[in-house]
Amino acid sequence: MFDAKDRTTPLLDVVFESGRGVAQYHTSVLFQALNAEENYLRIDVDDLDEADVSMDLSTDANLKNLEKIGQNLLNSEVKRMNLDTFKYEPIEGSKRTYKDELIRFAQDLSEELKKRKANMMVHQTD
Repeated sequence: MFDAKDRTTPLLDVVFESGRGVAQYHTSVLFQALNAEENYLRIDVDDLDEADVSMDLSTDANLKNLEKIGQNLLNSEVKRMNLDTFKYEPIEGSKRTYKDELIRFAQDLSEELKKRKANMMVHQTD
């Protein structure tokens, strides 16, 4: 369970990563089957170095590196899981970035909140 020499936990890594992969796959299948892909935004980086994903490496250099990774990700093209290859690929014909999608998603949520509040006001006056 714990490799003292390399200070790693390979068994736990397998368990947690496999659960994450299965959840990503099933969620992608569900949203694609419902033709609701526009309502699902998965922001993930699958090619990080081991130091980048370490939960206990909180040096200034690593934190700055994580911030840089986040900024680069924000400005990169949105990717969606290809259910045949299990790989994340850019959406064909789209040049939208994660930043664009987060803004759109926030606007959609804001509009939904306004509708619900208006609906609550109508029902309260009945």
